[in-house]
Parts: sequence; C-alpha cells; structure tokens
Amino acid sequence: MARLHAKGSLSEITTVGRLKRAALCAVGVVLIAIVFISLAHTPSGPVTTASKGSVIAVISPFGVAVNPSTNLVYLTNYYSGEVFVLNGSTNKVVANVLVGSSIAGIAVDPLTGLVYVSNFGSNMVSVINGSTNKVVASVIVGSSPLGVAVNPSTNLVYLADFNSNMVSVISGETNEVVANVTVGDDPEDVTANPSTNLVYVANFGPNTVSVIDGSTTKVVATVRVGFSPLSVAVSPPTAMVYVISQDSNAISIIDGSTNKVVANATIGIDPQK
Repeated sequence: MARLHAKGSLSEITTVGRLKRAALCAVGVVLIAIVFISLAHTPSGPVTTASKGSVIAVISPFGVAVNPSTNLVYLTNYYSGEVFVLNGSTNKVVANVLVGSSIAGIAVDPLTGLVYVSNFGSNMVSVINGSTNKVVASVIVGSSPLGVAVNPSTNLVYLADFNSNMVSVISGETNEVVANVTVGDDPEDVTANPSTNLVYVANFGPNTVSVIDGSTTKVVATVRVGFSPLSVAVSPPTAMVYVISQDSNAISIIDGSTNKVVANATIGIDPQK
C-alpha cells in the first residue's frame, strides 16, 4: 500500500491508514482488559456513570498508556486535544485534561506519576501531573512529535519527531531538552528499556530501527526490519524488541543483546500501533 505520510501538516497524516490506526487504539484498550464508557458532555464536564462492558465514545482516539502504580489509564483524543483519565478499578472517567493541538503519543512515568503527551500540531510535549490532572509544563521539541517513551530508571523522556528525523531527549527533572539525536527518516515510535538503558526508534521511511545508547545519546546500531515500521515495544526481562511493520504485515523480533533480527512472524493485514 502507499505510504501513510507526507512531510507537512497532519492533515496529510490523517489518511485512511492513520484513521485506521487511531480506531485500533480503542481495540488496544480492550486488549489491556480495560472496558470503557459511553461519554457525553455537559456544562459540568463528561458524564462518567457507566457500567462494565460499555465502550467510551471518542471520535479520534490515538494513544493509550497505563500507570501500573495508580491503575489509571490515559487515552489521547487527537482532534479535541484532550486526555481522558480512567480509573482502572471502576472503569469510569475521572478527568479529562485539555493539553494542546493534535495530540498523539502518550507515556507515563510510574515513579513520578507524570504523564507526557506529544502534540503533533504544535511541536511540543505537554507534561501532566498525574495527582492533580493539571498540565504543569509544555516543552518545545522537534517537528511533528509522534511516539513518546519514558525511562523511569534515568528520568529521561524520548520523543520521536517525525518531520525532524530525530529524537528529542527531555529531562524529567527540569522539563528541558537535553539532547537531540538524529535517527532514520520519519521516526514513528520509540520505546526504552530501563534495564539496559537502550532506546529503540521505529523509522517508517527507511524500514529500520535505530538503537540509541541512553548513556551517551548516540546511535549505536541500525537494524533493518520489515516495510514501514510504525510501532516498537521492548520486554525488559528478555531484552527482546518487537517491531510492527505495516506494509510487510509482519512483526520483527530483535535480540537486544546482539541487535539482530531473530524472527519474523506474519500477522494480520495492515497492522497498526
């Protein structure tokens, strides 16, 4: 299939493929065993009376993250610029936080309770205090940030800047950019292994994964994977890295100790994040 992206505004990124990806974020919520609610707005805020088994109605869901320490779930709504906060025990919305323009990726630091949201449209990351559900900082990063990841061991935050072809590194202590790392074209997603302090970046354009040493903020390896990689995750206990390649309809498995692809598995058609 044709590439999802073109350089420029996100009116270009929200193609059929991107909309599929956004819709599948809701499926991802189901996969993590969280069931949501039907949401309606009133002058006092969203209605949060709901029962298990119902589904939250969000026009443009994009990213989802869970804080295992608090059992709170965070869902980004791309077009409205809101983050919905759900209680994982009651399956009810407890807050909605207006953060910025065209919000996409989201990640949580379970040690600090801070939530990081990429604003694709305004080239920044919003920082939410998980205790108060208030935006406490806005940090300017590269152009068109998408994926975001946190390394709780180092208190560093990583943003995949799609149109800058780089990863912005933010200090969770100061909320300042401390480094910019050039990676492959069109970085879509990023993940960090707190056990090894290695960071993995899915580069949509050149079909590669960049491996960054978190200690030096240098790229130490580039691994070729399937066509159009757009999602990456790591298992810290095994150091195995899993990369979804959309146009290959496959998942590549990288051994984090050798930076070699050790397996490829065919999955469904047009896999998304």
